[in-house]
Amino acid sequence: MSDAVFSAMIARIATHCEVSGHPRIKIIFHGGEPFQAGPSRIDRWCEHARKALEPRVRVRFSIQTNGTLLDDAWITTLQRHQIGVGISLDGPEALNDRSRVDHRGRGTYHRVVSGIDRLRSAGIAFSTLSVVPFGVDPLEVHRHLVALRPREISYLFPAETHETIGEVRRSHGPTPCADFLIPVFDEWWFKGTLDQKVREFWSIAQMILGGPSATDAFGGGPVPFVTVETDGSIHGTDKLRACQDGLSATGLNVLSDDFRSVQRTGTVTARAMNGIGAPTPCATCDELSTCAGGHLANRYSEALGFDNRSVWCEDILALFQHIRRRMEIDPAETERRRTRLNAAQTEDSRTESLLVLPTQ
Repeated sequence: MSDAVFSAMIARIATHCEVSGHPRIKIIFHGGEPFQAGPSRIDRWCEHARKALEPRVRVRFSIQTNGTLLDDAWITTLQRHQIGVGISLDGPEALNDRSRVDHRGRGTYHRVVSGIDRLRSAGIAFSTLSVVPFGVDPLEVHRHLVALRPREISYLFPAETHETIGEVRRSHGPTPCADFLIPVFDEWWFKGTLDQKVREFWSIAQMILGGPSATDAFGGGPVPFVTVETDGSIHGTDKLRACQDGLSATGLNVLSDDFRSVQRTGTVTARAMNGIGAPTPCATCDELSTCAGGHLANRYSEALGFDNRSVWCEDILALFQHIRRRMEIDPAETERRRTRLNAAQTEDSRTESLLVLPTQ
């Protein structure tokens, strides 16, 4: 991304926050590998963003990286701007190096762990992100990640669609995600600590207690972000690219368009930002208000678009049911809690509105 595109993006963010009244914005440097931009460029961009947006808008930064390029210069930049760090790591060396290799085909595990060691030595908290692996020992993977002492661990459901899921089921059975995640949940539940969150479990537990989802994997709510590509083009969530080429595109660009225009495009990204809602087959499901069909991309088929159950439906139901048993909260109790919580939030909103009404 050029400086000109970044500056245009920041100007669009400033305008959007001024019009919408948003007091906070989070900018995530993603990739590819964002560390290839170099620490001096990221430092310059963060400084520019702060000067352009603060104090009217609170700005937070995070970066998702494999950590292989992390050096002292990067540590300085991360500390200066308090940039949150997510490390992409699949697990122990043999598992990670199956697919995470450099341009020469060499495994990257030891360089990733070296980067993690630098973060820990500098006192920089980090999280790890892994795609749920199949055909491996789940506890070996989880315990390995726990031993690295991340603040948070995240396990993403693979970006399969109804067009690609058949081979996965033939190779790994009907519920490979649940087969991995349920033993990991019990390990976290009985032996873990709340100081080290597993993001997906935390989000599911929060929803079971009647609260909102903390991820776009569940809940069916609006997707509250867009992606700006290096050329300035505005897209939706990256996972939509697993469905169909161009499906994440909006046809807009920060060099010529504002972010509010996204919702007027009629694209999938626009619909997702407003909340597409659960698919028709989920209407009678006990987890309608919690799972709400799962991640949008996992619902896709060429025939029906997004009006399908998630390809991980059976996995999700098994996981929810297992967590409910551990928490001793059934779907009816979830709905009672949600009703009470919504009523309390509505009352708080009314009180806040009364406090700002003009007196004359």
